[in-house]
Amino acid sequence: MEATIENQEFTMSDLEQAHSKIYNDKQSSRYSFKQNPLTYKLSKMKRQERGVTLEHMIAEKLKILGYQAEVTTVTSEFDIVIYNNGKRIRCEVKSSCVQSNDRYNFQNIKPEDFDICFFAFVTPEGLQVKFLTSSHINYFINTISYQKRGNNGYSIGANYMCENLRLAQNGMRMRGMECVNENI
Repeated sequence: MEATIENQEFTMSDLEQAHSKIYNDKQSSRYSFKQNPLTYKLSKMKRQERGVTLEHMIAEKLKILGYQAEVTTVTSEFDIVIYNNGKRIRCEVKSSCVQSNDRYNFQNIKPEDFDICFFAFVTPEGLQVKFLTSSHINYFINTISYQKRGNNGYSIGANYMCENLRLAQNGMRMRGMECVNENI
């Protein structure tokens, strides 16, 4: 009996292998293990896996910086909760790998669900984490970009310098985590 494609069984492993080849080929020209092992590995992860990984990394960094921080459950409207001087701060984590146009696209941003949003720029050279308050994001959306909200929130595109946000990188700091702050 001759083997034909019709009588071959396809598995989830076949699907994952084929899918990862497509995704990895798109990223292979920008990221390399030799250049930066951390961001190379992050760039190879699926978006959800990368997001959850970065939530845990940022929460651990916040703890090292002296904050009481914990990752929330998957069903929570935000990713990390910080307790600082008796105040509960709701935090969201968004990540993006560089796109073909040298920009980063952060999706599903819902400013009403958090107080602070951490933006993880997975650059080929390294990981850059910045944050904005929900009021800064609302200002950008309503005054500068005039975006319409999609079904899952807003999308914000930026280069890692955040130039289009009219925000300066040398603004506020959260004990080591850089906050982009309005420069208007």
